[in-house]
Amino acid sequence: MDRQLCPRHHRYRHLAGPCLQALRGKLQPTPEQFLALLETMKRFNAACNAIAGAAFRRANGQQDQAPQDRNIRKQFGLSAQMTLRVIGKVA
Repeated sequence: MDRQLCPRHHRYRHLAGPCLQALRGKLQPTPEQFLALLETMKRFNAACNAIAGAAFRRANGQQDQAPQDRNIRKQFGLSAQMTLRVIGKVA
């Protein structure tokens, strides 16, 4: 297999494997997109607070269990990926 120098990492890599690079940009949403993003952030934060509260109660000996993924998605209107990010952020 051929190898070439990866410009980002300054080491050799196989041609079959990608050399990933980050792209930085600035969002410039329209007013409607801004409101939609803001609403999503509010729902995301509300879900984080709900899960954190349930986890705190459970850690203190109460019988309340943390909400399940499906319930979080349904209650807060989040996508599956956003729900996983909520759980990851709180955990």
